[in-house]
Amino acid sequence: MLSGVHKIRVPASLRFRLFAAFSAFALLMSTVFTALWILHDMPIYKANSVEKANLLAGQLSSSIRLPLFAGDREAVARYAGETARQHGVHRVIVLDEKGLVISDVSLSPGAPDAKHLKIEAGVVAGDFGPSVDQLMSGGAASRGKIGTVQLEMNDDELNRQIYSLLLTSIITGIVFWLLFMVIGYQIVRWATQSIEPLVNGLRTMHSGDYSARIATCGQDELAEAATAINQLAEALQLREAENARLNNELIDAMKNEVRDERRKIMAKLIQTNRMTSLGLLVSGAAHEINTPNGAIRLAGQKFARIWDGAARILDRMKRDEGDFLLGGVNYTVARIEVTNSLELIERCTGRIDQVLKNLRQYSIGEQSQLTENISINGVVNDALAIIAAHRQMEDIAIDRQLNEGIPPVTGNRYQLGQVVTNLLLNAVQAIPEGRRGTIAVITGRDDTTGDITVTVRDNGAGIADEVRGRLMEPFFSTRFEKGGSGLGLYISNYIVSEHNGSLTFDSGRDRGTSFTVRLPAAH
Repeated sequence: MLSGVHKIRVPASLRFRLFAAFSAFALLMSTVFTALWILHDMPIYKANSVEKANLLAGQLSSSIRLPLFAGDREAVARYAGETARQHGVHRVIVLDEKGLVISDVSLSPGAPDAKHLKIEAGVVAGDFGPSVDQLMSGGAASRGKIGTVQLEMNDDELNRQIYSLLLTSIITGIVFWLLFMVIGYQIVRWATQSIEPLVNGLRTMHSGDYSARIATCGQDELAEAATAINQLAEALQLREAENARLNNELIDAMKNEVRDERRKIMAKLIQTNRMTSLGLLVSGAAHEINTPNGAIRLAGQKFARIWDGAARILDRMKRDEGDFLLGGVNYTVARIEVTNSLELIERCTGRIDQVLKNLRQYSIGEQSQLTENISINGVVNDALAIIAAHRQMEDIAIDRQLNEGIPPVTGNRYQLGQVVTNLLLNAVQAIPEGRRGTIAVITGRDDTTGDITVTVRDNGAGIADEVRGRLMEPFFSTRFEKGGSGLGLYISNYIVSEHNGSLTFDSGRDRGTSFTVRLPAAH
């Protein structure tokens, strides 16, 4: 791999993505406008060149009719020379009625070019009577064709006109694109100005201050979202006050209890309540994010269909005229960049949608019914998707060792997912911050008992000998200061027991910890 290569992170704000969509749409419109302009005017220029050539050929045919009829070669040559001196004329050839060359005049240097415009016009005798050749041969007078004029026009003037057309249309398209970008930026800025107070309010509430309220203005969807969050914050504030009241009563009732134990219990209750409140906030925020994400994904899909049609037109133009500049870069590069951008929009919005689905499934997954044929690998993948957004995951590598040949199990998919998620979170928290860690997730089948196994192994600091016997106790945790509630392993052990399984662990100082879940296979 190349060293010293730095990745550039693209801003992921909604305002930036909307502005990028506006810019891409403006670029598309400018490109289509420019292409249509060129495709409309280019045939007109070519038709004008043909019309000019036909006019010169017709004029020469009329001028040499009498000299050609009389057999005056010098006059015919003089008229041909005058025509050859006209702007854009490459060569003039005059033939008699037998096809013999009477005059061949070419004032432009160079050999005949197959791309030159070639026009042919007949010379008609009219009412002049028999020609000189007819009198000498004793033939009768003819009113038909007595000769032919062949005219070759070079394409220099046509090329200059086409070049001027391309230059004018491209400059106009670029100006239109820049103007649309300026207007689009103002529109995006106006449309997203109410998002920042919404985000700041959510951050304040996330920090635990439920007294904060988000200012609303207007009647749009963002104002409705702000109103809903304010109502949720008010409900949480009342619940917080009620919890504080209950906690105070509990403190009064436990005055004779050991003060250290009382403080631990109160801290655990407060932490549990905060986790519940945070779950409600996350659920509401996920619902509000899903709407603009769906709109962005739909807009990206529509833009992809429009770009597919426009690209075919531009590809034909490239084949006919060669590569050209589009937005300051070659069309070949621009086509790849636009296609990659559309794929990136589809991929990123799909990822957001999947994360939101996982959060919703996790938040509502409290059903107690058991389901047959649950894929334990699917449960593990869902849990990994949920913890992917953890702030420490950027320093932790996940080693997936999922056996594809293991049979399914019977149980509650969401409860089993909660078990695996708790074990993964414990493994993440066991790795010291700032240290590169590895978490291995292994699924398999015990050939002796036939049980399905899920093992979560980390390379953290391990578990001290003095606390191993209390790991499965409720409200016991060595990481209260890091957000631990002391309920994760207790609940996980209870869920596994309800599924007729077992939860065991193995740990040692500086060699990490390994938790193993055993579940009976479905019959």
